[in-house]
Amino acid sequence: MSDPALTRRRFVGSLALALVVAPLAACEQSATAPPTTAPRSAPQPTTAPGSVASPTSGARAVPSPATGENVPLSIAVRSDALFTWQTEAAKQFGQDHPSVTLTISQVNYADMAKKQLVMLASGTMPDVVFSGAKWFSYSAYKGAFLAIDDFVKQANTSLDDFFKDAIASCQLDGKLYGLPYTLNTGNTNIIYYNKDLLAAKGVKEPTDDWTMDKFVDMAAKLTDAPKHIYGTDLLPTSYYDLDTWARSLGGEILSADGKQFTLAADPKTENAARWVTELRTKHHAAPSRADSQGIGFPAGQIALNCDATYDVGGRGKTIGNRFKWDVVLAPVGTGGLRGYEIFVSMFSLYSKTKHPSEAYALLAAELSPETAMHAFVAQGLPPARPSIWLSPEAGKISSIFGRVSKWLADGHDRGPFPMPNNLRFSELDDKFTNLIPPIYYGEVAFDDGIKKVQDECQQIVALARG
Repeated sequence: MSDPALTRRRFVGSLALALVVAPLAACEQSATAPPTTAPRSAPQPTTAPGSVASPTSGARAVPSPATGENVPLSIAVRSDALFTWQTEAAKQFGQDHPSVTLTISQVNYADMAKKQLVMLASGTMPDVVFSGAKWFSYSAYKGAFLAIDDFVKQANTSLDDFFKDAIASCQLDGKLYGLPYTLNTGNTNIIYYNKDLLAAKGVKEPTDDWTMDKFVDMAAKLTDAPKHIYGTDLLPTSYYDLDTWARSLGGEILSADGKQFTLAADPKTENAARWVTELRTKHHAAPSRADSQGIGFPAGQIALNCDATYDVGGRGKTIGNRFKWDVVLAPVGTGGLRGYEIFVSMFSLYSKTKHPSEAYALLAAELSPETAMHAFVAQGLPPARPSIWLSPEAGKISSIFGRVSKWLADGHDRGPFPMPNNLRFSELDDKFTNLIPPIYYGEVAFDDGIKKVQDECQQIVALARG
């Protein structure tokens, strides 16, 4: 076993410390704050030495500046409570490289898509910045990020311990513009189930090889509407979450070139939308819009809760001793297919950074196996490294992590993030999210509703890159 005390001194350097931490206000320069103390050392992974490829393995140390020279660097990290590890890792980097003046800006995830473009236009973007898959490609297209392919080669950065689809999500037009730090397979295709509700109804617990038909049958049997208990809460209101279910039926919500929206043009994708809709309109196995208010899995009112892997670690605290629960992969559809969509968050370098080598070293520190393990163990966030999903630490939390990792590695199913060719993700998803719920709830006729979604979403997909 490795020593649990982790020094995190991943790079060689002999620079004097001047660390600055400041919140980022919209469109403003970060304010200077007094130097901070080093964070507590993170736990070190217990995998055998050398079993996890570090992104800094074989990399050159942060270049030493001329005597007395100060190297200013800045990084934008997430302000969310579950992402304090990003600030900790940045602080440690600053302490490991004395003479780097590091400004840490904390940004709310929901604000970053717009702020990135504002900072790009004003020339105030930090040297290292985070993104989400939803807006990353557009920012890259607008010139926000520096291609890092050469840095990866020069530093002997190993990409072997990142999920392949996660790396693909960090590319645009054949170039690599970032590296991933977290990964999710979708927001509705990991199924949490209430063991007590199943036992009370005499329903056998699901296994990873169950089918979509079995899911419907089970959800219907577990529903007891007078008691406000429902079999499931499945409601994929984003087009990419519906796509995970379309892929389970052999469909796809965007054409291969990303230029056609195929909800109504692909019968298999339309069938996926119909399948979701009939959970409410035909089988009455999920709550209506009115009944869904105040209904939740932690309260013991949903038997089959459709959610994501990122919530596994926190479920125990949320549920407490109210009931017993477990988690299973989404059911399979046609030909044993189980769809997913890789959603990653990533770090990138500002295209106009004045210190690209040092910025890349900072990026690598945020993405090291040690940092990823700390984020996972301390804050429950599944990283983009399969070795950690397969680690003993992950197994102690839930076997679902290892099962998901093996599922993604077998190559049987497809799961790239469905980004339109014109990169107009926000417009497309906003339109879909506004139009699809009335269909699922049976408030509009299915055929009419689907045609409207198809027509209006296709109008967006047909636009040029803006």
